[in-house]
Amino acid sequence: MISSRDRYEDPDRELPAGMHGWDPAWRPMHGLFLAHGPRFEAGDRLPAVRAVDLHALMAELLGIAPARTDGSAVPFAGLWTSIPPVRPESLTILCGDESFGVRIVPELAALTHGESTHALPRAATDRGRLYRSNGVELWLEEDRARTVVDGRARKDCLVSEAEGVAGISG
Repeated sequence: MISSRDRYEDPDRELPAGMHGWDPAWRPMHGLFLAHGPRFEAGDRLPAVRAVDLHALMAELLGIAPARTDGSAVPFAGLWTSIPPVRPESLTILCGDESFGVRIVPELAALTHGESTHALPRAATDRGRLYRSNGVELWLEEDRARTVVDGRARKDCLVSEAEGVAGISG
């Protein structure tokens, strides 16, 4: 919330009871996350981070048990042992006349579609790679993909790799 000091100090003010409801996937709502210290290698890059995971990251860095939340430090795990620095893999997913941009590090994918970018932690699967969070899903296996965004499933999509990017199976 942005307000003036006069309005905030006004005893008759009516402030909102909460400031929830913004779509965290909407890129104009994204923040900037920078980290520096002995657990981070210069030049490491993540495609996106979920705000809900930051508490778990801070607890990990402080060596304390995190509170029980929906977040996890797992998306950051690749940073602890990254030599050389972590660089996201870039892909394009083609689903008919729609396309999705994808940036991936081992435990996290950022799926971009229109004005939205979704940070998706990796989920367990028997085949390929699966990333999901809050009803959004990205499944990759070799040159095929499936997405679920805004309640709409797109199947039999094709994966177009950026030049020089290794395969995505397994």
